[in-house]
Amino acid sequence: MQINNESEWVDVESNNDKRNELDGGIQSSKKALIQYPEQLEACLKDIKTFDFSQFIINIEAIGHGASSVRACLDEILIELEKLSSETAEVEYITNQVKQLVSPLTRFNEQDDTKISENRTQTFNDLIKLKLSDEARAKWINYQFGGAHSLFHAIRLGSNFINIPVVKSMIANNAIITRYFIQKLSLQFEKNGQNFIEPKLDHDVNLNSSQDSRMSWANNLQDHIFYYLLNIAESQIIPNVDKIVGRLNELINIGFSLDYKVIGDILKLYEKKLCYIGNTLIEAFYLVKKGSKNELPKREFLNKCLIEALDSNRGFKELEPFNLLYLHIDNNHEQMFSDAMNFHLKKKRDNITWRTNNDIFKPLEFSSVFYNWCLHNFQDTYITDWCFEDILKTRISIDRYYQKNHIGYDPNTFNDVCDIFKTYCNTNNFYKPSHLKLISQATHADIFGTLFDYYLLTLFDIPTANASRKINIYRGDSCKNIIDWYKPLVTELHVDSYDISERENKKSEWINELEKIQYELLYDPNHLAATSKFWQYVNEFWEKFNKAKDIIKDANGHANIRDKSYDSRDSNA
Repeated sequence: MQINNESEWVDVESNNDKRNELDGGIQSSKKALIQYPEQLEACLKDIKTFDFSQFIINIEAIGHGASSVRACLDEILIELEKLSSETAEVEYITNQVKQLVSPLTRFNEQDDTKISENRTQTFNDLIKLKLSDEARAKWINYQFGGAHSLFHAIRLGSNFINIPVVKSMIANNAIITRYFIQKLSLQFEKNGQNFIEPKLDHDVNLNSSQDSRMSWANNLQDHIFYYLLNIAESQIIPNVDKIVGRLNELINIGFSLDYKVIGDILKLYEKKLCYIGNTLIEAFYLVKKGSKNELPKREFLNKCLIEALDSNRGFKELEPFNLLYLHIDNNHEQMFSDAMNFHLKKKRDNITWRTNNDIFKPLEFSSVFYNWCLHNFQDTYITDWCFEDILKTRISIDRYYQKNHIGYDPNTFNDVCDIFKTYCNTNNFYKPSHLKLISQATHADIFGTLFDYYLLTLFDIPTANASRKINIYRGDSCKNIIDWYKPLVTELHVDSYDISERENKKSEWINELEKIQYELLYDPNHLAATSKFWQYVNEFWEKFNKAKDIIKDANGHANIRDKSYDSRDSNA
């Protein structure tokens, strides 16, 4: 319906008699309106400023007679036509029109009911025709301010808000705040990765204010909800250009984006790197290489990796390592190895670090990084090195605990013990060269995985009577580490792996075990092994000797020195 002039507005559906009657009423009401010039001017001002609440007050102040109210409405409609691109939103004005109907019918009792109904319907139609998306956006921003306009736009419902209105509101400085997105998201239930069902909360016992709060976004259409989320993501999560621009602004006033700062930023946002990590890395690289474009990206990533591996940084999440790993094009193992060697050399050259007063040897790198390596570099020299460092630290803790039961951080203790067990439960990393190191230990966790499981499996010695349960420390500080790699098993799975060069491994272990056995028997002071280690070695040889058919397959070592046991028994 298009209204072009006042005569068309007066009546659309009534017959000619009704039209003439209504026109006559308008003419007489305009004459009566002359006595209310200030009130009419106030009403028109309210329309121009979209203050419809005040408009209702002013028009009721005028409405002491049917003719004056009707005339005022006529003048208002003329003014609305002038404001065709600036009038307010549909539902809000419709609610105000309902308030207008009351004084209109109250002060126009002599009018025909049909005339009043037609007048009201025509008034509504005219308002709807004059509403553009841009006008709604301007009005809502003007009325409630940029920080609150989106809240009220959603409150007004589907008759008011649509995507063009939202676009126009944002273009006119409406603000999408974090609180707005949080409040909006609470109205929707999460199903998997998608928000699909609005929360419909109904309770007959709730008062009107509670019901109003609960139904705030219930009528919001899904496509508008998703559009708002996408807009929020683009505003709250900045893109590369925005970050580069802001960093350059800071650099111009003296800020220095060195690699230590990059490492600190990765630490600060480590829980959010899965969302913004790629953007940060790309922005940092563009800023670091500058306009000369002289910095190879691999060199940039290598320096970032060195900062990430700094054990003092204390990463608690895996995302920093995942992020850098994904940005490295190839030869990941070599780059990580180089970064690790950089730190190891730095520590060797640092006299202060080498003379520290740690009560036991600390891990060279964080247990989080060791756990990450187990997933990404399994069956490589990196994980072999990681296990050896973990083993040294675990034994140093064990040796300290032999003398002192207090004075150590239980979180650190549990952290080291848990990463040790995680490695043991994942694969075999023991080597014959570890025996002298293990000889200094006393804890069954260290001996059990080697002597009760791995060696017996290697030499096909039955382990049916041996308990395959491995105690796992589950301190709160490392729960995320324990559960990350996979649901942690409590059995050693060495028997599920194909041991490469099996016979060579048997020979290496037999040679080393015989040397250890010889030193234990004939030069015990040289090895200075613990009695617990002696016990495990002897128990292994006893099991080994009983398995005669297995011994014959051990590369010519069919005759185990029974004299050694005789000598041991006689010395005992």
